[in-house]
Amino acid sequence: MSDTHTSQLRMVTIIFIIFTFARITDAAVRPVVTFTPPWNKILRGDAVRMTCDVDSAEQGDVTYTWYRNNKWTHTGKSFIIQSAQSRHGGNYQCGASADNISEAVTLSVTKGPVILQAPPYIYEGDDLPLRCYSGFRNTTGPILYHRNNEMINLSTTDPEILVRDHRDETAVYRCEREVIDYSTHSDETVLTDRGKAEVFSLPGIRLTPSNITEGDDMTLTCDTRLSPYRQRTELQFAFYRDGREVQGFTTSDKYEVLSAQLEDSGNYSCTGRTSDGRVRKLSQETPVYVQNRKYNVEEHGHNRYLYPTVSVTLLVILIGSAFLIFRKRHQLNRLVAKRKPTRDAGDLASATDHTEGDDVCYTTIKLHPKGYLLSRQKGHLKAYGTKHQIGRLFYIDGRRQRSFSED
Repeated sequence: MSDTHTSQLRMVTIIFIIFTFARITDAAVRPVVTFTPPWNKILRGDAVRMTCDVDSAEQGDVTYTWYRNNKWTHTGKSFIIQSAQSRHGGNYQCGASADNISEAVTLSVTKGPVILQAPPYIYEGDDLPLRCYSGFRNTTGPILYHRNNEMINLSTTDPEILVRDHRDETAVYRCEREVIDYSTHSDETVLTDRGKAEVFSLPGIRLTPSNITEGDDMTLTCDTRLSPYRQRTELQFAFYRDGREVQGFTTSDKYEVLSAQLEDSGNYSCTGRTSDGRVRKLSQETPVYVQNRKYNVEEHGHNRYLYPTVSVTLLVILIGSAFLIFRKRHQLNRLVAKRKPTRDAGDLASATDHTEGDDVCYTTIKLHPKGYLLSRQKGHLKAYGTKHQIGRLFYIDGRRQRSFSED
């Protein structure tokens, strides 16, 4: 392939990668609604601040719009409810633009007397904070917590606990506690799959440069993206070739090979994890092929000169063929011009070739006015044309001959 074609192909590939990455990045900076305090359920009369968090790249002159149950309700980065009432409950969304709206987050406002509070969402690998809350200040007695009807602790007087090793699947949590009249009240909350709040995306292998020849330096990158709201999370990376570790966990997301050899070919993958090891993600394998330098040079050299050589050869053949055709037609025109009769079509045109004493006429041709060709060879007369009587006399060397008929 020519250098021009190679450059065009690379340019198209780069544009495609940039376009794809732009779409992915756009999806990653979707706004997020956060609550302060961080609970999705509150009592009537409580206060809550909702904040529209966007990626730092979109900071600046941004207009924030809030929606409750898909209807406009507020403008501004934060939305504060000083004394919540039942009417304030619903699904809240915020947006920095009309086409970039957050996912809906549910705020529940209830009268109690006991509610089990949880965050609207948590990030994968995080502990789950729960709060068994009551509006009565002088509540006493132990607080019990259950998960899917199984007790997760014996008893505690602390209204807040952390559920460690929280699993991602849907679970029903419930708490029980005594209030002022010494009666026991409970509340429950359902937590669904928390996969939406991922710390970082599934990694993938990116090779630089895309084509490796023996002796070239190559760099493999474990390509992933941190959530815009977990930018301070430290990640570590490890690399594998054909399932075997070639670089252990470090904070670098790159694996470099200087002067790559044929044996460096293989299926590469990488693992990304948080520094505490609680979140780990393994990429898919990506084949990497290091080409033999001799083969590559011959191949590229052949391709480099093959196409121009073929093009020039075809052009020479085309010009030569056109010249030969022109020359042949010119010769043919000259030959026709020599044989063109100078008399009228009805006259006799004779071309004889004989020696002295030889009265045999080898060829005598007459062109009939209607286009019939008369020929006399070695004394025989013939007519070429459609069969009908010509009905005209003709002369040979000034002597009248018999009438010529169709035979």
